[in-house]
Amino acid sequence: MCKRRIGGGLVLLGVAVAGLAQTVSAAPGGVDHSATGSGHFTATFAPTGEVGYRNFSFSAREIDGVDSGKAQINNRSQNVVAHFDIDCLNVVGNVAHMSGIVTQSSNPAEVGTRHRFAVQDNGEGAGAPPDLITTAPTVPLDYDCDNPTGTPTVPVENGNVQVR
Repeated sequence: MCKRRIGGGLVLLGVAVAGLAQTVSAAPGGVDHSATGSGHFTATFAPTGEVGYRNFSFSAREIDGVDSGKAQINNRSQNVVAHFDIDCLNVVGNVAHMSGIVTQSSNPAEVGTRHRFAVQDNGEGAGAPPDLITTAPTVPLDYDCDNPTGTPTVPVENGNVQVR
């Protein structure tokens, strides 16, 4: 008898916790969307055909409709490192579009400019295709990442992207 009561109590407790988890995740202050990642990639840039090596890391989230985050891009070919504050995150399925203002750079001309990039999360594990990324070109300060441009096509090497 005691075992049955304990077991039933655990089932009820499990149902109560599951209900609480649903309530908590739907409560204000929950993360609506997020995107994180790091790695490196190799890209060939038109029209010069220059091969560029880039390291990247980023973390962005949307909470109650407010986007925020940080990113760092290291252009190893040109020896330029830039940090920017992400102020726009747009998640569509497994693709995240982001943009932000450069706050620090080893190239002072970059500070205050807006850059955008996009990533595609293609799953986890050895059998999954590589995640994809775009380059991070400069865009107008009034660029709207809610109406994004750029499709991730460059494979992420030795890294991982997660879009939620």
